[in-house]
Amino acid sequence: MVIGLLVSGLFEEYNQSICRTIEKAAKENGDKVVIITGKYLDFDLTSALSNFYEYQYNSSFSYGEVCQLDGLIIEMASVGMFATEESKRRFAERFKDIPHVFISYEAEGISNVSIDNRSGMREGLDYLYDAGIRDYIMIGGPVDNKDAAERKEVFFDFHREKGLEIKDGIYSDGDFILDCKDKIEELIDSNPNAKALVCANDILARNACRILHKKGLVVGRDISVLGYDDNKVATIEHPHIATVLNDFTLLGQAAYTLIKETLSGDSPRNEKVLTRFIKRESVIDINCDDEKTIEREEKYQIATFDSLLRNKAFVDEDGDEESLRILYSRIIDIIIDDESYKVPGYASDILGKLISEGYKLELPKYIDTNVLVEELKRLVSIKLEENKDDIKKSGIIMDTVLDLGNSIIGMVNYQLDLEAADRQDNIWNMQTYFSESISFEHGDDTSYEKLISNLDWFGINYAYLFIYKESMYNLQNELFIAPKHIYLKAYLKDKKVTVVPGEKQRVRTHDMLSSKVIDWKEIDKLVMFPLYHGEQLFGVLLCDMKSNQFKKSSILVSQVSLATKMISILWRQEKTLEEYEDILQVLKSNNIELEKLSKLDALTGMVNRRGFLAGAEKLLKKSAKNNKKFMVIYADMNNLKIINDKYGHDDGDYALRETGRILNKHFNTNAIAGRIGGDEFAIAMISSDEKKFFDKIRAVQKEFDSFNEKSSVGYIVSICMGNHIVNPGDGTDLQNALMIADSELYKAKQSRTKNIYKVQ
Repeated sequence: MVIGLLVSGLFEEYNQSICRTIEKAAKENGDKVVIITGKYLDFDLTSALSNFYEYQYNSSFSYGEVCQLDGLIIEMASVGMFATEESKRRFAERFKDIPHVFISYEAEGISNVSIDNRSGMREGLDYLYDAGIRDYIMIGGPVDNKDAAERKEVFFDFHREKGLEIKDGIYSDGDFILDCKDKIEELIDSNPNAKALVCANDILARNACRILHKKGLVVGRDISVLGYDDNKVATIEHPHIATVLNDFTLLGQAAYTLIKETLSGDSPRNEKVLTRFIKRESVIDINCDDEKTIEREEKYQIATFDSLLRNKAFVDEDGDEESLRILYSRIIDIIIDDESYKVPGYASDILGKLISEGYKLELPKYIDTNVLVEELKRLVSIKLEENKDDIKKSGIIMDTVLDLGNSIIGMVNYQLDLEAADRQDNIWNMQTYFSESISFEHGDDTSYEKLISNLDWFGINYAYLFIYKESMYNLQNELFIAPKHIYLKAYLKDKKVTVVPGEKQRVRTHDMLSSKVIDWKEIDKLVMFPLYHGEQLFGVLLCDMKSNQFKKSSILVSQVSLATKMISILWRQEKTLEEYEDILQVLKSNNIELEKLSKLDALTGMVNRRGFLAGAEKLLKKSAKNNKKFMVIYADMNNLKIINDKYGHDDGDYALRETGRILNKHFNTNAIAGRIGGDEFAIAMISSDEKKFFDKIRAVQKEFDSFNEKSSVGYIVSICMGNHIVNPGDGTDLQNALMIADSELYKAKQSRTKNIYKVQ
C-alpha cells in the first residue's frame, strides 16, 4: 500500500518524529509512504516569517486529493495551528473521498489520534505544588489553538482545585512559533513574586529562561520554569528545562495503526496519547526534606531516561530505538561480572571491549549527558544491591562508573566536533551543487538532468522531477488545484539520471505516485516538495530524503526551483528567437516594407519602441522650440502574466489591445503613445499648461474604470504609471527623462494591488 502523510513542514521536531515513526512502521509492514509537505492554513506569512512565498507549500495539499493513494494521514495540529474551525472543516472536507485519519482533529465518522494535553501538564503542576510552590504565571499559545486552549484550561483548573488565588495578569496568550519575548518580559515584570513560570511549549520556555537570566534571576533556584513537548531545546538549554513529554513517536504509531484499521474496514475511533512530566534542573524543590522527595526524584529520573530512548529525535533513524538500553545493559554486565574491569581508570578498556564486540557507540548528539550518567549509576546501584557486593567493591565499581560517565560525555562532545567538521564539508558540497545544478546552456529537457544528478550530499538516491506544461500562478489564500496532467522530465535511480523522452513524459496526475510511474521496489519513502519562485509554480520534486536532512530541504527546494525557472526562461527566449526568425523570413519572402512595419506593434496597432522613440524625440524638440512643457510617461499593464496563466493568452492579448485602444484614444494630438515591450507602454506629450498633463492622466484612469465596470470578463484591466516633466531650458534629453519616469513607475508599483478579480 502507498500511504500519504500530509504535514505542515519538515523543520519542526514534532513533524520529524511523526514522519520517522510512520515510515518505520510502514517499512516493517511492507507499505510505502509519501510525505506531502505543506505549511499553515490561514497564516499571514508577511506578519512573521521572512519568506512570504512559503505559502506555495500549501499547493502540495492538492496532491493528497488527486493522487492515487490507498490511504492518507492528515497531521492537523500544526497545519491548522492558525486556522479557524470553519477553515479546518473546509480543509478536511477536501479529503472525504479517500480513506483517511487525522492527527489532532476530531470529526464525525473519522478516526483521530491526539495528544492528551491535560495529563502531563497537571502532573508537572502537581509536582511543583508538592515541592512547595504557590505563585504561578503562564505564557500560553495562540488564542484560537485547541492545544493551547486545553493547556490554559489545565492551568486555571489547577488553581481552582488547589484553592490558589487567580490574580489578574497571571496568564498571557503567546504563540507556538514566535518568540513572544515582549509578552514574557511583561508577564515576569507584572508578577515579581512568582515562583513558577509555566510555558505552553519549550520554545517559549527557552526564551523565558534567557529573559530571567538577563534580569539576574537564577532558573532552578529563584524561580521554576516548566515547558511543554520535551523538545530538543529543553535538553540543550542550561539549566536543562523541566517539561512535559509529548511523545510524538506514540502519536505516529497510533496514526499508522488507525489508518490500517480504516483500510481494513474497522469502525472509526478516537485515541488519546498520554503525556508525562519530565523533571529537570529548571524546577525548584522547596520542600527538600519532604519524605516523598526521594520517591518523586526516582520516578521522574526514570521517565527522563525513557523519554530519551523513545524520542526518535535523539536516535539515529536507521538504528534501534532501544540501542541505548541494550548498550547500558552490556556495560553493567561487564562492570559487575568481569573481575578485570573492577579497577578505577579502566573505562577506556570497557569502551574498547564494547567496540570489539560490535556495539555502536555513536550517541545522540543533543542528549542530556548528565541524565545518561545518572541513569548508569542508578542501574549499577540496583545491580550491586541485588548481588549484595561489599562496600569496598561497590566503591571501586562506582568509581569506574563515574570514570566511564566522563568518557561518555567526552564521546558526545567529540561527536559534536565531528558534526561541526561535517558542516564545513556540507558547505563545500552545497556550493558544488549550486554551481553544477545551473551549468546548463539551453532550455530543453536535457537541462533537467543537472538538477537531480548531484544530490548525494542530501543523502538522496531516488528522485523524480515533475514539471507543469506551463508555469502556474498561485496567490496566497487561493485554492490551488493540481492540473490533470504533469510531465516527468527526469528521474534519479541508483546514482544514474534518466531524461524521459518527450513522448513518454505526459502523466496523469492521478497516476504520478503509482507503480506505473514510480519504481517502488527499492523505495520505502518519498517526500514531495513544490517547485516555486514568487507566485509562480513550476512543478514538484519527489525524493527519498532522509529525515536527518529535513532541515536542509528548503535549500534544495530553493535551488531546484531557481534552476527550473532559468530553464523556463531559456526555453521562452529560444522559442521567441525562433518565432522572430520565422517572421523575418516571411517578411523577406513577401517583400514587405520593413521600415514601416518595424515601427508598428501588430497586436495593438500602436507604434513600437522604435516608433515611439522617434516620435517622442520630435515632440521634445518641438516643445523646446515653442517654449512648451514636455511630459514623458512610463506605464506597466498590471498582472498581464497572471491573466495569461489564469485565463489564457487570448485574454492576455485582449487586455493588451484594450490598453492600447484607451491610450491611443487619449494621446493623439501633440502626443504619442506606444507599446515598447511585453506589458510596457510609453507616452510623450507637450503642452503650455502643466495642468493638462494631469487632466489627461486622470481621464485615462477614469476610462479604465469605466471599461472594467462594463466589460464581461472576470478580471480587471489596469495600468500603473510614472511620469517626468521637462521644462523649457532644462536641457534634459529624452533618455534621461525616460529613466526618471521609469524610476517613478517603480515607486508606484510598490503599492499597487495584485488583485485581478472583479469579485472576491
